[in-house]
Amino acid sequence: MTIFRISSPIQEGLLQVSKWIKVQVLLDQEEIVDLFKQLDPFYLVAVSKPVKEQSALLAQNDFLQVYLEYVQLLKKSKFVQGSYFRECFSCAMTRSKEVFYAMPVSEKRLLIKPVLPVIQMQMHQFLFSFTEKIFYPMVLGQNTVSWGIQFSYPQFYQDPKTKEITRVIKKDLFPNTELFALLMKWVRQFTIPTPFLVGEERINATIRIGKKCMSWIHSHPQLQQLGIKVLCLD
Repeated sequence: MTIFRISSPIQEGLLQVSKWIKVQVLLDQEEIVDLFKQLDPFYLVAVSKPVKEQSALLAQNDFLQVYLEYVQLLKKSKFVQGSYFRECFSCAMTRSKEVFYAMPVSEKRLLIKPVLPVIQMQMHQFLFSFTEKIFYPMVLGQNTVSWGIQFSYPQFYQDPKTKEITRVIKKDLFPNTELFALLMKWVRQFTIPTPFLVGEERINATIRIGKKCMSWIHSHPQLQQLGIKVLCLD
């Protein structure tokens, strides 16, 4: 029995969504465990590349183990290997497996594609411009800072057949809307916009940090390299 039904874009149409709500957050390992407990039940689906059928779903515990490795490196002031963590963190979070189908791309590999909005997860890196004094999220390249995960969810969906555009707030039509609302509620309660200290100047960023990260964030190797600190608030 297959995990996802076999289909194709010709049969399903292309997923068209817009106006993504995005939140970038660095969490301590205890915090992401608590987040997953609050959101459960949900599935983590591999959507970034073709996979074998048995690898299409990623167990929560496996994901959390990789995230633990990620945080432990930062705590020890060690640089993370972007490609290793990027592959694991690039997945989709969903309440329902029914919003996906599998498209065969080879004899043994499938590309898993959504037909309704899902929560997109990506490894997050940011760049700080010392001339503009602005933090730019989701930037790759030199002098970037690895900073947890970006969670994204769209606000509008276009039906591939009727072309009707619908707001994604309708929970009866979009099973992941409630899941994203719970995620955002947790983020607002247990994280804060990060108060960075660049030289003598405090610069608040929309990039968020878990409150339990404050005890070790000074060890972050890329912040040390750039001479940027996080202002730990009482």
